Amino acid sequence: MKMRKMLQYRLADLDSMLVLLFAFLQPISAQKADDNVHILQCNDRYVFKTDDAGKTIVVNTTDYEYGVTQYSALVQPCAYYGEFIRLDKEQCKGYAQYKSVIPRNVFYDDTKICYFSYQIPKVGKTLKASFTRTYLNPIYFTTIPLCEANYVEHKKIEVIKPKAFQQFRIKEYNLPAGIEKSTTCNAEGDSVFTYVIHSLPAQLVEPNSPSWGYSAPHLLVLGAFQSLQDMFVWSHQLANVDCSIPNQEEILREIQKGAKNDYDKIANTYAWVQQNIRYLAFEAGISAHQPATPAETIRKRYGDCKAMALLLKTLLKAQGFDARQTDIGTWDVPYSLQENPSIASIDHAICTVFYQGKPYYLDATNPYVPLGYVPDNIQGRMALVEDADSFRMNKLPELAADSCFSSITYQTTLESGDDGNYDIKGKLYSKWKGDMKSWILVGNDATAQDEKEKALVAAMGVDERLDKIGDIVMTGNRPRDESLNITAFLGKKND
Repeated sequence: MKMRKMLQYRLADLDSMLVLLFAFLQPISAQKADDNVHILQCNDRYVFKTDDAGKTIVVNTTDYEYGVTQYSALVQPCAYYGEFIRLDKEQCKGYAQYKSVIPRNVFYDDTKICYFSYQIPKVGKTLKASFTRTYLNPIYFTTIPLCEANYVEHKKIEVIKPKAFQQFRIKEYNLPAGIEKSTTCNAEGDSVFTYVIHSLPAQLVEPNSPSWGYSAPHLLVLGAFQSLQDMFVWSHQLANVDCSIPNQEEILREIQKGAKNDYDKIANTYAWVQQNIRYLAFEAGISAHQPATPAETIRKRYGDCKAMALLLKTLLKAQGFDARQTDIGTWDVPYSLQENPSIASIDHAICTVFYQGKPYYLDATNPYVPLGYVPDNIQGRMALVEDADSFRMNKLPELAADSCFSSITYQTTLESGDDGNYDIKGKLYSKWKGDMKSWILVGNDATAQDEKEKALVAAMGVDERLDKIGDIVMTGNRPRDESLNITAFLGKKND
């Protein structure tokens, strides 16, 4: 699932549009003052209103003025929209183009983008662009970014909140030094929150860095839910789908085969979903938050985290276990769930099963971890665990360091070669546990058959150390196995 926070996008390739770099208009490297394309002025305005049906909406108008500092350049102003964000107006030189976009690592997304392409001919010439959009449901209006796709010389953000919308509030994150902030009332008595910033670099993105929310300057908008209970009720209602499975008894017989006790049944159920349902993220409108039915997930043999969690819950409850849907924020979420009742605080769904008084947290999107192991990205995180018509707040355990590791041991001898030198020959033993086990096996699954041995040797880090390695044997590669064990024969010449 990866419950999508409504962030801005940056075009990675407007021609192909196969993949959009997803997150907060983040470029590959931060633009600085000496870069060529600048946003000279950006005015970003958000107004809370009521539509004709009496529902709360937020109207956003963004005005840009672009310039170049050194030479002619192609500029592509853009705005995204989708099921919950309506594009009302777009204005710029040139022709508006509209395309669907797919964020990286997402199977399907309903997000669309409107963009213009215009060549600013020389220094001193500028381009103006304007977009007006409407957030049709404040639940999905969660963040306001400060950074843009280009270096910004001056930017002003205004949030206008009439008296009827005083439940909405703003929390500030990572604001840069020198930002000018003010809160005033306009002639109509509306609260006006203003942020003015100068010399704002585009957001830096580095491989394997923490998620954008830990460093990018932005505003978190709260108030669509008055409490965590309100948010739970909303999520719980979306998960209230048909949970009947036509061939359920047949599946349960397969699951329970070889099980000696109830613990085995739970472990087998977990492993069955891990092995039979492929994880694919969905971020298409309501599908980003509402799970597919268990029957549909089984039929398609794939699903997002919500669908896999609901299928687990359904199969476990059918066997008499106390299984519950659970919403959680992974380590990519910088917000405290207790303090921030917002869909921005949760980006994942798992299943919690209580057995002999102990909660077990099952994340079937991680295909090779055993029952009892909590994946790294949710360890220590707070979770909303279903509890009848309410919820309980559970903190997931933080496991010991030795629950997730990889190791390699060599058992070798020195043997005299024909040239009189002594060569090293023997056997290596490599062990992988926890997320490390899952990492290497997922990589192995994605590797072509004739490349598997080469990739496995590289993953163990021995490809450049040894002259010969062969007879590789893997054991413990089932989800239920605590560790993956790899053995191989090796040789190293004394050159």
